[in-house]
Amino acid sequence: MATNNQLAKIHIAKNDVGLSEDDYRSFLNRITGKESAKLMTPREANAVLDEFKRLGWKPKTTKPKKLKYQDLANRTGMASPKQLRMIEAMWMTGSRIREKTPTALRKFLNNKFAISDMRFIEDNQVGRIVRSINSINRGIA
Repeated sequence: MATNNQLAKIHIAKNDVGLSEDDYRSFLNRITGKESAKLMTPREANAVLDEFKRLGWKPKTTKPKKLKYQDLANRTGMASPKQLRMIEAMWMTGSRIREKTPTALRKFLNNKFAISDMRFIEDNQVGRIVRSINSINRGIA
């Protein structure tokens, strides 16, 4: 049986090429001898996809999602993008943090650590920032 991914691509190709339902069934039957994509083997589904490509269909490629702060990677002595995302997530999901906004986080960093923006957090400051946010959420600070 064809995979869900293959079936999805076949139906996308059918719509992109603009085949009517009758033409689509004839198309499948001509290539595989079957009138339904659900009845195909993975090899037959690949043959159908290859035929769509031969007719000019081009699968759309999705761009990989760019992670937040990824542009701040590879900075010696500075917090990594993963650490910055973690700090931001802790702030935005903190149970006792009233104002869950980037502005409030910047204000907190500035008041408590004299850091004016996330991009200026050094790697040796991450632990103190994390502990401070945790203490707020435990009601200690």
